Amino acid sequence: MVLATEWNGIDLESDPPPDLALEVDATSPSTPGDYEPLRVPELWIYREEAIVINVFDGQHYRESSDSPTFPGIPVRELIPEAVRRAWQAGSSVAVRHFENVLQEL
Repeated sequence: MVLATEWNGIDLESDPPPDLALEVDATSPSTPGDYEPLRVPELWIYREEAIVINVFDGQHYRESSDSPTFPGIPVRELIPEAVRRAWQAGSSVAVRHFENVLQEL
């Protein structure tokens, strides 16, 4: 086990990137290019009530209409809808609705 005080950063040789990264831009937006050194296969950026799916092609990110991690799930529609519902009706209501929608797919 490594303690947070002992951590010296990411070593991509021994610490592979996650399958998916999600960035919620509120104050300091970044670009997909900022993630290229990490080589995360899929990057979602949520900004201004929309989600953009980016897929890493080995060198750069390219925008995609669908998520390779969650094929057949309309991520670009479901996530913003869930966030709006959470703001309007509360997070518990939003989560239950989101789970129901996923079960219907």
